[in-house]
Amino acid sequence: MEFSTGGLPGVPAGDYPSVVPVEDRGIVYLGFRFRIANGLAGLSYSLEGSENLQSFPGWLEEVEAVLVSSEDNGEGSNTVIWRLPDPVTDFDRKFVRARFEYSE
Repeated sequence: MEFSTGGLPGVPAGDYPSVVPVEDRGIVYLGFRFRIANGLAGLSYSLEGSENLQSFPGWLEEVEAVLVSSEDNGEGSNTVIWRLPDPVTDFDRKFVRARFEYSE
C-alpha cells in the first residue's frame, strides 16, 4: 500500500485515507480522500462499498464514484477526493475503501 500511495515506510501517513463531507450545490455527499503515487504504470484503483459488511461476498460492490479533485503534492503523489454518487440522506450507513491493483 505504501508504494501505491506514494508513502514512505516509517513516515506517518498523516490523515490519509479519510472520509470527508463533500458539498455540491447544497447537497452533501460522502467523500473519500487518499493519496496515489504518480507515474506508476499498471497501477489502477477503484472504490468498493458495502451497506453492512455482513452480506457475502462483502466488498465486491464497486462504487461508481465521482472525482471531486486531484491535487499534486509536489513530491511524487497526488491527493484525490472521490465522492459517492448518492447524497448522504439516501442511506443509513455506508462503508467505503480503496482497492489498488497492479497488472503488467
